[in-house]
Amino acid sequence: MKCATLTLAACVLAACAHAATTVSLKPSRDDCSAAFLDAIARVRAAGGGVIELEKGAYHFAAGTAQKHVFHVTNHDQSPDHPVNLPFVGVTNLTLRGHGSTLTFHGATIGVLVRDSAGVRLEGVKLDWSRPFITEMKILGFKDGKTIGRIDKSVFPYVVENGHVVAVGEGWKSRVPWGMVFRGDTHEIVERSADLGYDGAAVENADGTLTCDYDYSKAGAGARVGDVAALRPERRPFPACVLYHAKDVVFEDVAIHTAWGMGVIAQMSENFTWRGTGRAEDKTSGVFPPAGSSRVTTLHADASHFANVKGAVTVENCFFETMMDDAANVHCTCLAIVKILDKRRIRCRYMHRQAVGYGAFDPGDALRFIRGKTLENGAETRVLAVDAHDEREVTLLLADDLPPDCAVGDAVENADYQPSVVFRGNVVKNNRARGVLFTTPKPIVCESNLFDHVSGSAILFAGDAQGWYESGACTDVLVRGNVFRDCLTSVFQFCDGVISSWPMIRDFDAQKVHYHRNFRIEDNLFETFDVPLLYARSTDDITFRGNRIRRHDRYRGWGKPPFILEKCDRALVCPPTPED
Repeated sequence: MKCATLTLAACVLAACAHAATTVSLKPSRDDCSAAFLDAIARVRAAGGGVIELEKGAYHFAAGTAQKHVFHVTNHDQSPDHPVNLPFVGVTNLTLRGHGSTLTFHGATIGVLVRDSAGVRLEGVKLDWSRPFITEMKILGFKDGKTIGRIDKSVFPYVVENGHVVAVGEGWKSRVPWGMVFRGDTHEIVERSADLGYDGAAVENADGTLTCDYDYSKAGAGARVGDVAALRPERRPFPACVLYHAKDVVFEDVAIHTAWGMGVIAQMSENFTWRGTGRAEDKTSGVFPPAGSSRVTTLHADASHFANVKGAVTVENCFFETMMDDAANVHCTCLAIVKILDKRRIRCRYMHRQAVGYGAFDPGDALRFIRGKTLENGAETRVLAVDAHDEREVTLLLADDLPPDCAVGDAVENADYQPSVVFRGNVVKNNRARGVLFTTPKPIVCESNLFDHVSGSAILFAGDAQGWYESGACTDVLVRGNVFRDCLTSVFQFCDGVISSWPMIRDFDAQKVHYHRNFRIEDNLFETFDVPLLYARSTDDITFRGNRIRRHDRYRGWGKPPFILEKCDRALVCPPTPED
C-alpha cells in the first residue's frame, strides 16, 4: 500500500487553469514518495496551494529519491544529489504537517527548495532511519583501550579490516573522527574537542567493542556511561537545501539528523526559521527525537547561509549537540587568479567544499577585497559571467579595475549579504561555535541562551585565504543573552566567549579595520576563568551594562577578560559581579 491521497480540492472556478489547491495525505509506514511527488506536482500546476498532512509518521523508502544536479556549498561535492522532496519551480506552496515526522531511508537530501518563492514548511520533523553519527556507550577502560557498546538496532555497523564502519540503507562510511559527550548532561567533555580516533576496534563475543583508543585520556577524561560520537569522514548531504529560493519560511520545523548541515541556503533571498512557542518547547530547531536515547544530531552546522540577501531570521529555536554552529552567515568570496584586461578578471572558488554554485550573476554588485589586509575596496557591477568549470569563472565588469587590484586579492557579491536577527534561541552542548556572523548588514543577536557551547558563543569572522568567507560586520547588537560555560575546549578562532577574529595576513599594512560598530550590552556571563571578549581589527566597540557570575568548575585559561588587538574606540566597562 502506498501513502494515500484523501482529498484533492480545487479552490476556484473550474474554468481557471491555475487554481490554489489543497492535497491531503495520511500516514503510512509504506513508501510515501510517489504520493508526495504527486502532491507537489498538483500544487505546482495550480500555481500554489497546501499539502495537508494528517498527523503521524511518513516514510520515504531508500532508492526512491530523485536525482538532481547542482553544487551544495560547504559540503563534499557529488555528481548528483538524491532528493526526497523537490520543491522545484513552485510558488506559494505550504506543507502543513501538524507535528508529523518524515523519515527518510538511505543517504539523501530531504528537502530541496530551488527556483521557487513563498515555500512554507509548518509543523514537521525531519529524520533519517539511520542517524549519521554513530554513538557508542562507554562501559569501561582496560590496558589503554576503551570498552564500549553500539546499539546495532539504532546504529548498524560492521568491523572491516579492524575498523568500525557505519552501515545504512545503501551506504556505508568509515568513522575517522570522535567526540565524547557526558552521558548525563550531554555536554562535550571539557578540553577534549576533536579526537582523531580512526575507529580501530575489535568486536567481542558479547557484542561489545574494544577500541584502540583511551577515551579516559581525552581532555578532562571520559567516564563510564559517557557517549563517544563516531563521525563519518565526509559531509555530502544536508537535510535541506535552498537554492535560488525566495521568501522561504520554516515554522515549527525540527531536524534530528543529517549527513551534513541542517539547512543550507545559497544564492537565495529572505529566510525565516522560527518556533511558535519558546525555544525550550522544542517545536523548532535541531535536537534528538523526543523519547529517543540518541545524544547527537548533525554532522555540521544547524543552519548555514552563503550568499543570501534580504533578511535571515532565526527565532525561538532549540539547537543541540550538532557538530558546528547553530547559524553561520557569510558571503563566499572568490580569489582573483588572473587579470585579463582592465575590465576582465579570472576568479577561483578556493575551498574544495565551496564551489560551482554561482556566486555572481550579471547585474550583481561586486566589491574588491585586498587579500593581505582584508580591506574592502571599490564596488562595481558584473556585466557577464563565463564559468569555465566548477572552480573558475571570468567576470566582465562595468568599470575599470582599481589601480591597486592584484592577483591574490578577492571579490565578493555585495548584493548577497543579509541582515540577521537571531533571537530567543537556545544553543546547547554543541561543538565549536554557537553562531558565526560575517555580513555588513545589521545583526541583532538577543535574548538567546548559549549553554555549554564548547568554543566561542559568537564569532565574527572574515577571511580571504582559507574558507574565503567574507562580509565585514558594520552594525552589530549583542543584547540580553546568557552565556553559560562556553569555551570548555579550544577551537580555531575561539579566543573569547565573544570573538571577533578576521584572518589578516599583513596586520602592519592594514590601514582600515575590518569590523566596526559592535554594541555588547545587558548580557549575563555565567563562566569560569576565560576571556569574555577577544577582538582584532575591530573599530568602535561598546561593552557595557553586562553582568557576570564566576565559578571554578572548569579549568581556567589564565588570560585577561578582555583582549583587544589593533582595535580603536573601544569602551569596555567590566561586568557587574553577581552571586
